[in-house]
Amino acid sequence: MNRTLEKLLALQDLDVKIRQAEREMRDIPARKEAQASALNAHKAAVEQAQVQLKEHLASIANLETEVAARKENIGKLRVQQYDLKTNEEFRTMESEIRAIEKNIHEIEERE
Repeated sequence: MNRTLEKLLALQDLDVKIRQAEREMRDIPARKEAQASALNAHKAAVEQAQVQLKEHLASIANLETEVAARKENIGKLRVQQYDLKTNEEFRTMESEIRAIEKNIHEIEERE
């Protein structure tokens, strides 16, 4: 009788494992779909981040071009300072150069 009971318990244990395996097999498609959905969401996020990166890089390039143009303008103003006749004109030109340099600094901060 004891052996029969052991065999029944072993059979019951196997039945439980079979039901658990069957349940897991039924859950596989749902888990697969959830993982695919999560993957698609992550892919969309990566694409969005890449678009934003391109936009930021383009913005930075524009700012760098703007800074270069202002530095070129400063160079021209410095050359023009040699031709000025009065101290007042020189101070005005120097003030304009400082304003442009301040503007360059602000652009570089945004960059």
